[in-house]
Amino acid sequence: MKRFWLLLFLLLPGAAWAHPGWGIVLDRQGNVYYTDLENVWRIDAAGRKTIAVAHVHTHELAFDQAGNLYGEDSRYESGKWRHRLWKRSPTGQISDVRPWTDGFREDYGIVRDTAGATYFLHHVEGQNNQVYQRTPSGQLRRLVPHYTFPYIVNQLAVAPDNSVYVASGGELLRIDTKGNVRTVARHLAPTNGRHALMGIWPDVRGNVYVADLEGRRYLRVRANGKVETLFQSPKPWQPTGIVQAANGSFWVLEYAGAQARVRHITESARQ
Repeated sequence: MKRFWLLLFLLLPGAAWAHPGWGIVLDRQGNVYYTDLENVWRIDAAGRKTIAVAHVHTHELAFDQAGNLYGEDSRYESGKWRHRLWKRSPTGQISDVRPWTDGFREDYGIVRDTAGATYFLHHVEGQNNQVYQRTPSGQLRRLVPHYTFPYIVNQLAVAPDNSVYVASGGELLRIDTKGNVRTVARHLAPTNGRHALMGIWPDVRGNVYVADLEGRRYLRVRANGKVETLFQSPKPWQPTGIVQAANGSFWVLEYAGAQARVRHITESARQ
């Protein structure tokens, strides 16, 4: 029954709006990559936009230490869901990490830490939501097996210190490397829905950026717990993902219905 309602939701008109992509990343050369749920686009330093990975329905993106870009591709074809995971090398070569597989992606993550371990969320009906780590050798472990998240967990990100941040309803939680869970901030969104918070991005200074989708704003949660609005998206746009450039400016991914765009937010643009 759960899968039936999920399938119905995804097939409804406007489903792309209800479940937008949040994948936006920067490579070491300053090129921006983002998803519009149909392609992955690249914006170079001169502002030229080209397709980096064509015809992929991906929501999140991540780089590894070697500069490879990772994403997913999920499709409903011939009466069933299928998915694959792909990798784009720094030279632009695209290959499958996982070939086309029946069902939803439930046991493999894209987000990774500095050691190459990946992380993913696993939802089991009637049971706990679990956060898993898969080591580079393939070993799986639950990060917090005895913790009950108060709401459905849908977003996660790994900080430079390898702690993991997760969005649970309107709350932002931090899991340290020993498996301890701490609530960083509460009531960051007006609702506790599945996509109330999106696009978590921790920086090297201990700040965490997270999108309040319904409120159309990007929040900065400082290391001391102080919450402030970084900027507001104009109607009808909603922010879903963010990344900071070396010069301190931000690139933000926004959606309005099925349309996606990227904005470059400088300090002067926020004032």
